Amino acid sequence: MASTDESKRRSLLVIILALTCLNTAGLITLAWLEFERRNEAKNELALTAVALESANEKALRIRSGHSARVLALALSFLAEENGIGRYPATDEDWLAMLRERHLFDETSFFVPPGTELSKAYHYVPPTQPALAQWKQGGEAPIVIYEDPTLFNDGGNVVRADTTVLWIDNPQFLETVAKLRIP
Repeated sequence: MASTDESKRRSLLVIILALTCLNTAGLITLAWLEFERRNEAKNELALTAVALESANEKALRIRSGHSARVLALALSFLAEENGIGRYPATDEDWLAMLRERHLFDETSFFVPPGTELSKAYHYVPPTQPALAQWKQGGEAPIVIYEDPTLFNDGGNVVRADTTVLWIDNPQFLETVAKLRIP
């Protein structure tokens, strides 16, 4: 009889041990699943933060491009006011000319954070041959470009017809280098 009790006791111990192992494995599995769920949530949060940062950068680009377009439009009004196609010369204070004629409202004008208007946007007087070529159906010359330090991956340029173009680096830097006035 003792051997039967001993056998039952051993069987019970084996069953308890097996259940304990299963329970432990179950707990480990549950813990692993919870870890994975939390890790996925962290990854989703990180991806959301990256997407939000990217969207914010694009919004700044769009606002900055719009402001550059407003400047180009004001310059075209000024050119018509000065005589057909006469844009300000390189030695003229083009921003002061726009302010004097109230061609744009600087208070509602977007300038990228930490930048002055005169340093954010640069004016390039179009040459008479470039204007003549444009009038004959050619490409409009660039009259405004953003400072290359505003965005890391490129910048906006605005043509005399007020078309805004985003150009990626390094092409933007090459374009700006060709436009700069000595």
